Amino acid sequence: MFFDVGLAPGLDYVDAIEEALKSCTVLFAVIGPRWVDATDEHGKRRLDDPTDLVVREIATALRNDVQVVPVLLDGTVMPTSGDLPTKLRPLVRRNAATVKHDTFESDLAKLLTQLKPFLRGRERSAAQSRGAMQEHPAETSVRQETELVPGSAAFRSTIPDGPPARRELLLRLTGWAEQLAQNQLVAPATFYGKTRTTLLLRIDGKSGLVTVYNDAKSAYLQLSRSVFERFAPGSISVVESLIKSRIGQGTTTRDVSPELLDALTQAYREAATKRTLDVGFTDPPKDVWRGEKVSEIAAEPDLVVDHERDFSPPDAR
Repeated sequence: MFFDVGLAPGLDYVDAIEEALKSCTVLFAVIGPRWVDATDEHGKRRLDDPTDLVVREIATALRNDVQVVPVLLDGTVMPTSGDLPTKLRPLVRRNAATVKHDTFESDLAKLLTQLKPFLRGRERSAAQSRGAMQEHPAETSVRQETELVPGSAAFRSTIPDGPPARRELLLRLTGWAEQLAQNQLVAPATFYGKTRTTLLLRIDGKSGLVTVYNDAKSAYLQLSRSVFERFAPGSISVVESLIKSRIGQGTTTRDVSPELLDALTQAYREAATKRTLDVGFTDPPKDVWRGEKVSEIAAEPDLVVDHERDFSPPDAR
């Protein structure tokens, strides 16, 4: 943990802070009631000064894909995009945490607990990018276990360690998935496998039209024909025309155009409408969201199938 106070005498504090941000995993942007309007000794708003340390820290963290968490103090309202300089505007899309003076310790403990899956994901992703993990009891246990974590934050945490081209695709896919979740079209969950991490975009607590994959070598979407046929049959022909292939049970594509994402969004809308008409919306089973260990065979097919090929998974799946 690094604090931007108490630096050793003689250190260049700008260099010290930027060096710390290079290895930073999470940055807390603490926002109080006067944060937006705070001024310097000349009466200029500090957020409008690009050399201000707070502005520099947050902008650097956002640029480096650090997980920036806005921490709102004592009922402070999240700033709007119009309140912020251009390079800080991505901050408004980050989910904020709330901390109150009277419940500071419990609020902080809750925040740290919520971040544990994210930090675990970064550790695992870093280990995967270096190759096989070192064999000792703690890490061997991690390799032998699989885990399901609700939400997309843990999946997003695995993105910064990959090659630039793959990172761009994964950030785009994760942002798209988070928009679907915001519109209540999916209930995302992150699945940690032995060799890859997946973002499950589920619509009924267990099934999803597509899954986002991030492994050590590639990033791609996987489509499920059975789920399309059940929930979004009207979207099949459009999606197939865009991927230039028949959707199979495990079809994958690495060519993800904006048009394809628009078509998949429409497919999820179709699925939401169909579920409402058929049975109404039901919450996912509770055991899905407790972060319990699940069968890797059931949640993460070992086969990766190019989009021109199909396979039928075994009954165990």
